[in-house]
Amino acid sequence: MFLTGITRKQIFLAMTVHLALRLSLVLLEQFHVISPMPILSEALSVAGRTLACVLALLLTLAIAKEHEDTFWLHIAWQSLSAHLVIALLRIYSQTPLLGLLLPEYSSSELPGLHDQILLVFSNLSLLGCVLPMCWVYHRVGLGLTVERRDYVWFAVMASVLLGLSFVKEHLSLAGSIYPAARYLQQFNFIPLMGFAVISLLLHHQAQLMGGGRLALALRTLTVYAVFRCLIVLVTAVQRGYWQNSDFTFSLAVQGFLQLSGNAIPWLVTLAAVYRAEMTVIAARKLNEQRAVHEAYLPHSL
Repeated sequence: MFLTGITRKQIFLAMTVHLALRLSLVLLEQFHVISPMPILSEALSVAGRTLACVLALLLTLAIAKEHEDTFWLHIAWQSLSAHLVIALLRIYSQTPLLGLLLPEYSSSELPGLHDQILLVFSNLSLLGCVLPMCWVYHRVGLGLTVERRDYVWFAVMASVLLGLSFVKEHLSLAGSIYPAARYLQQFNFIPLMGFAVISLLLHHQAQLMGGGRLALALRTLTVYAVFRCLIVLVTAVQRGYWQNSDFTFSLAVQGFLQLSGNAIPWLVTLAAVYRAEMTVIAARKLNEQRAVHEAYLPHSL
């Protein structure tokens, strides 16, 4: 079966190779070991992120197919699949490589507006992933609970949102000629953080199911949502306050942004793999039970 062919070790290996190549190229260019190669650098970034999204999409579609008899869980994983399709569209609509094909479009401010519109549907699809799970847990009598360590996460989320409100004039679309682009960029953080909060609350109920694999998947998706907002915050702070920083600090910030921006799609892939392990473990246990039953059956006859 397809799900058994992809393991977390393979995903970690692919992610490590992608990030190592990307960072190596950035460092070689920064230290003038090689001449800047923006096309190669962007192509490497696009290829790695595309691979991560495609793998995650295939996994989530397979998981959704498992839940064909459970309507709300089927909707939940289909929604995450929709999020990944939109993520693929955003990769290719944002890349500077698009300027080679559509130079007039890429040099205008329309890509920023279109990206924010896509983000609305992207974040709503994330909510469409966790809200059906809430309903399923409610139906089986499991409520949302808050543990003491969750308040640390809540503090981090609140700090990131507060930070974004302070640097909103330095966001990438703060000076856009399209008011919708400016307002949507500020609005889109709210449903994304809402998704992070709900997935965090669902984590405790999910620990009771599938050997904790679903809980691990939800925790990874929480990190994914918070990290996306954090990257935007650091980028805005760099644009507004760190432009004249020393070379070492600027290189560290650029390295962080390069690595984190390319690592983001792999977090969804890891979440999908963690959930897929539930199927693998269940199949293995079923085969073991069958083997024990078949071994015992001849002696009982």
